[in-house]
Amino acid sequence: MILNIRRSSNGSLSASGGDARFPPKADRPAIGGHAGPGNLPAGRQVMVLRQRVDSPPAKNPFEFMSCFIYVIISCSHGNRYVGSTDCVENRLEEHNRGRCRYTSGRRPWELVHSEEFDTRAEAMKREKFLKSGQGRKYLDEILKKK
Repeated sequence: MILNIRRSSNGSLSASGGDARFPPKADRPAIGGHAGPGNLPAGRQVMVLRQRVDSPPAKNPFEFMSCFIYVIISCSHGNRYVGSTDCVENRLEEHNRGRCRYTSGRRPWELVHSEEFDTRAEAMKREKFLKSGQGRKYLDEILKKK
């Protein structure tokens, strides 16, 4: 919906245009709760968008945060699981508490290998490799040495 916003000489805003089937409610401003003197220039067309008030603030894209890939082995069944996370200790605890669907029936789990990466994209690429045929062979060789 596009509204024409006009500011009168006394500083109040008025909206025109939009859809006549959905008139603005009397208990809130016509442009979605953001009306007020000085918020919008007069005579501009504005697209009204809704935003969740309780949504978390956006993360800083330049903030450094490492990401890990990990390999765990079931002590009861001998199965291997490869995953990625930002905190290996917390993730292992989740697996051992049964909070993950795949690993819940094969508890307890033991951490046998982990690697740290600067970005999540690098970690996901390495995780994909370790789940491939060549990656499984690589893990078999590493785990034989341990």
